[in-house]
Amino acid sequence: MSYSTENFKGKIIFYQHGLGDDQERLQKTIDNIVTMNFSRNVSFDGYIDMSKYDGENLKYLSQDDEEQIKENINSFVQYCDEHIDRNVHVCTYLDGCDTIANQSNRLIELIKIIKDSLSTDRKIVLVGHSMGGLVNLETGIALPDYIDQIISLNTPYSANSIAIKVVLLIYLVQYIANIDAIEEYYKMSYTPEEYENLSEDKKEEISQRAAKFKECLSTLADNGYYNDLKERWKNVSERPLLHVIASASAVDRSNVLLIRSKQLNDGLVDLNEQTDIDFDTVQYLLSFTMPCIDFSDYDAFMILDNFEGNCYTCLETCPLTEININALINDFILNLWQKYDEDPSMSDLDFNSVELMQTAMSIFGYETKTIKDEKCLALIDAFNDSYSHKNSMNTNTFAYCVRGFIE
Repeated sequence: MSYSTENFKGKIIFYQHGLGDDQERLQKTIDNIVTMNFSRNVSFDGYIDMSKYDGENLKYLSQDDEEQIKENINSFVQYCDEHIDRNVHVCTYLDGCDTIANQSNRLIELIKIIKDSLSTDRKIVLVGHSMGGLVNLETGIALPDYIDQIISLNTPYSANSIAIKVVLLIYLVQYIANIDAIEEYYKMSYTPEEYENLSEDKKEEISQRAAKFKECLSTLADNGYYNDLKERWKNVSERPLLHVIASASAVDRSNVLLIRSKQLNDGLVDLNEQTDIDFDTVQYLLSFTMPCIDFSDYDAFMILDNFEGNCYTCLETCPLTEININALINDFILNLWQKYDEDPSMSDLDFNSVELMQTAMSIFGYETKTIKDEKCLALIDAFNDSYSHKNSMNTNTFAYCVRGFIE
């Protein structure tokens, strides 16, 4: 199918990644969209690196020289002006461990400069995955006159249940073992010998990144933040359109306040958390048809074992992987307490030997020892599904959704 570009003024689409991630997966989405319809879409060569931003100047373009920074911004603006009849897609690289506030401040400043520098007015669209969707929403609240649409994928809009469990676990580990679990996670990129040979500056950088990562997790687990965010979004007059794309790759069978429930989940974010916002449109991505789920019925997202009236036969025989995050966390805590009983000094605590940590590393692409625990394997299966938290970014379905919204 071809489109005429006559009298067509393209939009500028900025893509923001999530916590601990980078721009590469979203660049594949851009490539898919351009391939689908190259007559209306182009991809800017490269990405905008905002990780160097120091809060006072535009070092986020990876340049220290002020004139070079201006030249790089002008280069992107010129590219947009040269492709007035195309949608220009570009990824940003936000420091994946920085706070939502810092990242949105960078994006706000970048968009204001670019928008005000264009030779002709262009509509701006923000696409965000996971925490990148929250960064975009904050940007839309701050710049409603600049932003035309916001598209989110797998973004939590209420306190993420898994983030809450992980944050509690982090502080429990710190209390019991006097060890910063997140910092240990970062250290796992090195062998003990390699880490000891690092410079003190490099070790301090690892420590600071771990602290930022922990602050991000704490925000994702804070209902107060989400309530404030949704209230501010609600009060924006003539706000941008918000398109929510939510996916599911598993059924999380966990205990919530001693009530056993089954919750559709993308491996990290529950489906109802992805839609708990005042949106304009919503699109659901699942590998399988779920005949007993009516997506127009919000209450149907959570089906309680002891609640009669909802059909949950589908979930009993559901082809989606069944996971239990609570069980994984509980196993980790029991393992930790056992080690503490055996050795109160925790001198032999080896995070590489903890199955949960192996699972986390495996999910994010690191080689680990053979994983045998069935609950850990189930979680990995959930992440291998096409519509898992991260894989959904690279599906043609997601690319079609984004293309449909912007065109």
